Amino acid sequence: MMSKKKIGWKILGCVIFIPGLLLLATWVFMLLWNALMTKIFGLPEIMFWQSLGLIVLAKFLFGNIWGKNKWKEEKKCHCGDKADEHPENHEKSEQPEQPEQP
Repeated sequence: MMSKKKIGWKILGCVIFIPGLLLLATWVFMLLWNALMTKIFGLPEIMFWQSLGLIVLAKFLFGNIWGKNKWKEEKKCHCGDKADEHPENHEKSEQPEQPEQP
């Protein structure tokens, strides 16, 4: 079991680390936008808070940016441990065989 002192340091680390990481990501996003988007597309430069707003908007529109990909479908095999019945082999067996042409 962890001591209260270690738990306190972990909580303090999260309270400092997570907002610090968010501020750093926002600043980097702002720098990249101002360096690239203004030159390539002629868009105006953005400020720090606009950068944070764009990140939040992207999160609402596209889901969790830094976490697990919700759009990716996971293929689950319910075949047990039989190697010849895995999904890769199912795809091969589902395709009709082409007759040999003389």
